Amino acid sequence: MTLTGPNRGKPMTDGSVRSLIKRMKKKTGIDFAPHILRHTYVTELHEAGVDIKVIRTYPRSNNHTDLYPCIR
Repeated sequence: MTLTGPNRGKPMTDGSVRSLIKRMKKKTGIDFAPHILRHTYVTELHEAGVDIKVIRTYPRSNNHTDLYPCIR
């Protein structure tokens, strides 16, 4: 499964992310939700040294970084 095609490099819509995850779940048998991608992204940013105050300014973060025990 690749992220190529006419929309490569462009933001994905909610529907396209859900469709991609649905195909990934079917292909791999691993059950997970799109929201896990946000958790993973925030954790990766923090582990790369990005300040939590900067992460909180990202759209749709809703300051949920308080909920991540590894990022306090």
